[in-house]
Amino acid sequence: MNKGGSMDHQQHFDVPLTYQQASSEAEIDFPLPPSSHHINYAAYADWQIAGMFVRFEAPAGDCLSHVETVKAWFNTRHDRRIIWKKDEINDSSPPIAAFRETRLGSLPWFDVHRIRNGIHLHSPSNPNFSQMWVDLNNQVFYYWWTK
Repeated sequence: MNKGGSMDHQQHFDVPLTYQQASSEAEIDFPLPPSSHHINYAAYADWQIAGMFVRFEAPAGDCLSHVETVKAWFNTRHDRRIIWKKDEINDSSPPIAAFRETRLGSLPWFDVHRIRNGIHLHSPSNPNFSQMWVDLNNQVFYYWWTK
């Protein structure tokens, strides 16, 4: 569903999509594994700032292997390489801050704060640039990017 506003571009898919629906959407610029379902996507662009939020469900093994696909896509899309640091998430990890508000408004489906067993990938040199999470218990993959 496209939502207009004062931004140059704003796109929301808050009602979960199937893989077939998401892969046929020209507005969704993100690689998805064929096993993905319950897909949410939101992106915005406004002059020199932009961002993207992606969430999908898939078997945990597919979510984990998809990390490499997203790294390669990221490097090609942004014509740069970043070093990704991988942190384990478990019950003794500090709580993940919830993304309460974004430039797109509230995205209740981007619920990384619920992860109790998984991994978090980010760039130590620029942690606010791009991040990925895999929730192993709930079999959910998350991606966040901003510039």
